[in-house]
Amino acid sequence: MAFILLLSACSDTSESSDTSDTSLSDITDKVFTNRSANCADYANSFTSSVKDVNNSNQVFNGSLTISVANGECSFATNQIPNHDFNDVGTKFANNVAEVNHTFSVTATPEATGSVTQLSLSYDNAIFLNGSKLDLLAAACYNVGNGKIPVAPPLNPHS
Repeated sequence: MAFILLLSACSDTSESSDTSDTSLSDITDKVFTNRSANCADYANSFTSSVKDVNNSNQVFNGSLTISVANGECSFATNQIPNHDFNDVGTKFANNVAEVNHTFSVTATPEATGSVTQLSLSYDNAIFLNGSKLDLLAAACYNVGNGKIPVAPPLNPHS
C-alpha cells in the first residue's frame, strides 16, 4: 500500500497546535502547525469530540494513536475527524460511522524518480487528525456513472 502523509487538518478555526507536544491529547478543532516530515515526531494518542451537524448534531468521538516501531509509523484511527462535519445544506448520502483501521508507513520516506499514479487499489493518504483521504472515491473520475445507487428496500418475504 502506498501512502502520503499529509500534515494538515480541516478546520475553520484560528487555533493552532503543535502535535509533537506530548501533553496534548484533545485535538478538537485544532489546526496543526508542525511541518516535520518525521512521523515519529507525532507519536501520541489523540482524541476529539465533534458533531455531525446535519444529523441532529450527533456527537462522535475521534480516536487516533500514532506509534513507531521497527522503522514504521502506525496510525490506528476510527477515522472521525477533529472538527464538526456534514455542515452544508445537503446531508451526506449515508450516516457517518466509526471505521477502525490501522495504516502503516515507513518512518523514513524517500522521494522516488517516478510518479505513483492515484488508484482505487490503495488509500491515498491519512491526515494527522485520523481521517483518510481517498481522492478517487466511488462515483468520481469516471468511476461508474457519477451517481451513487440507492439500494432497494429489503423485502423479508422474498
